[in-house]
Amino acid sequence: MPELSELLAEFMPPIPTLQQAVFFPIAGFVMLAAMLTVFARNLFHSALGLVATLFGVAGLYIMLEAEFVAVSQILVYVGAISTLITFAIMLTRGMMFGRTAVRNRQWLAGLLVALLFALSAMGVVFNIEWPNV
Repeated sequence: MPELSELLAEFMPPIPTLQQAVFFPIAGFVMLAAMLTVFARNLFHSALGLVATLFGVAGLYIMLEAEFVAVSQILVYVGAISTLITFAIMLTRGMMFGRTAVRNRQWLAGLLVALLFALSAMGVVFNIEWPNV
């Protein structure tokens, strides 16, 4: 008769490692911030979403033990580029207070290109014989 631990091991997913437990929340934060960047109706909110996305990517670089790239990401992109984008938005007052449309005339073409890219990427991933490491 199988033991309880064997039955639980059969039906339970494996316990994530510490690295996975740190990676998944950071990756989720990056995805949510990127979606805020894309789908926000206010241009200033999109810029704030971009800042959050760039901070999250810096966190991923830290997880990859690329501290210099992470610090460069924060200094160059979060510090300089995001400040430049924010000032450009604030200096164009018409865009700062107005709402932008989520869809424009090119949304269908963009959706088709994104779907074609996703399908081709999945085709490459699933049709290559990857080495077992």
